[in-house]
Amino acid sequence: MLPLLIGSQDVVTYMLIMLNVMFFIIIFIYYILKIERRKVKYATFIKGTWRRQGTGHDGSQWHISYTFTDKTFEINAVPDLYITGKYKIIKEIEQLLIIQLFDVTGTTEDLPKSLQIGVDHISNQLTIDHRVYKRTK
Repeated sequence: MLPLLIGSQDVVTYMLIMLNVMFFIIIFIYYILKIERRKVKYATFIKGTWRRQGTGHDGSQWHISYTFTDKTFEINAVPDLYITGKYKIIKEIEQLLIIQLFDVTGTTEDLPKSLQIGVDHISNQLTIDHRVYKRTK
């Protein structure tokens, strides 16, 4: 509590100064937290080629690979699938990246507008559409 010797005009001045200090502290904290949210931890990790392969019921070999560069992606699969386009990471939640796909060309009937990519940097693999892909390059 302020001593009684301070006039009412001084009390108002001190209160305004304290309110300004609190306002700037809150703005500073908000700015720091906003910068922290912008950092995408695994953006560079997904760059490269990721592949999943196997054998069909008839014994034929198949594979599907995703290639991510700085802002573009390519999906190549045997048999007959080739898709290219651009992507943007719109959200990162722990080890899950949500990316938006746009300017897509190729066979795109079943391709969603966004992908959820699980990142396992210890095993050096990605999970895309609930399937595991291993790094090739």
